[in-house]
This record gives sequence, C-alpha cells and structure tokens, in this order.
Amino acid sequence: MLFMYSEAEQIIGYSFKKPELLRQCFTHASYANVHKGVMDNERLEYLGDSVLGLIIAEYLYLNMGESEGNMTFDKQKIVSTKPLAAATRRLGLEKYLLIGGDDGRTVSDRVCENLFESIIGGIYLDGGYEPAKKFVIKNLIPTFMQNLKSQTVDYKSELNEYAQKYKLGEVKYRVVAKDGQEHNPSFKVVVSVGDKDVASGIAGSKKYAQQNSAKQALEILKKRKDKQC
Repeated sequence: MLFMYSEAEQIIGYSFKKPELLRQCFTHASYANVHKGVMDNERLEYLGDSVLGLIIAEYLYLNMGESEGNMTFDKQKIVSTKPLAAATRRLGLEKYLLIGGDDGRTVSDRVCENLFESIIGGIYLDGGYEPAKKFVIKNLIPTFMQNLKSQTVDYKSELNEYAQKYKLGEVKYRVVAKDGQEHNPSFKVVVSVGDKDVASGIAGSKKYAQQNSAKQALEILKKRKDKQC
C-alpha cells in the first residue's frame, strides 16, 4: 500500500525530518504483522499518550484557573477516546492508516485514538515538545472550549425539559458526600426527579457533579421510556 507522505504532513501541519517516523505513526500492528521488518505505531502511541497528558495538564493549569479536582476532570474528558477519535476523523487522518487486509475496512474509534496519540509521539521525537504541543492545542482545545461553554447548561436544561415534557415532577440536586482535601475536593451529587432518586455524579466541584448526574439521569430515563414503547 502506498503511503502519501506529503498529504499526511500537510494535514498534520508538521514536516517530518525523518519520513520513516511519519510512516511508523500510521502503521497499525496488523500491517506490521504481514510486512516483516516494518515497525508499528504502538510504542509511539505509548509515548504520545504521556506527552498528550502533559500538554493538556499544562494548558489547563495556565489557562483555566480551576482546582486540581476540576482540572483532573477536564483532562480526563479531553484525552478520552471519543475526542481523540473525533479529531482524527475531522482531519481525515484515518484514511492514511496502514492496516493489514484493509479492503472494506472500518477504522474503530479506538484505532483512531491510537493514531492521534502516535502522531503526537512521532512529532515529539522528530521535533520536540513545542510542535507536538502546537498540534494538540490546534486540534483538541477549540472543540473542548466550545463544549465547555454549553455543556453544563445543556445537560441540566435538557433534563428539566424532559421531566416537564413527560410530567415526571420537579428536578432537584443534593450533595450527599464530599471527600478529599480542601484543595482537591470530590463531590457526589444525587439528582431526583419527582420523589425518586434517579442518578448520581461525582466531580471536583458541585457544578460538574450536577452536570454528570443530570447526564446519567437523562440516559436512564430515556432507556426506561424506550422500554415502555
């Protein structure tokens, strides 16, 4: 399979000094298994995962001004499978992936996540921290910030609207537990709809815990509704 170096570099926004390293970023283990002597991207993925964690931690520390608990919560959201896979697909990088027996292939979210992390690792090895940071900030942070502005309002408002639509009763939130130290607290919030507790959420602030509990409650209530239909 022909690997399009220049196209991949253009999308990534970084020119590799070592083209073989770029190719390795896009080499899935299944491809390496049938092409002896070819290196897959699993080691690069391991490195990229650590570099990504540092980049995001640094960004949150310098820009968000939140507690340790909230920064940890935000970091987990950013570096999880769905955001990384979505960024890979948005860039169209998955189509350059070298996979063994790739006729009619379907690239999973997990594979897309691994590819994104491999690219970070490859950029870091080839050019250092700053270009890797530039790639991450450009392709992950704008979406995260956009979601952050509306996320809490969306979940709580959607739950209120859902409860009103189906006449389920008033939505209420209450803190049932607070753990951890003062600089790094963890809150557990239970949300009730009508007179019944529906779900709970845990986070580093009451706001985020409410957000999580509202999200969980929506999923539970919608599943119950579907079963009744």
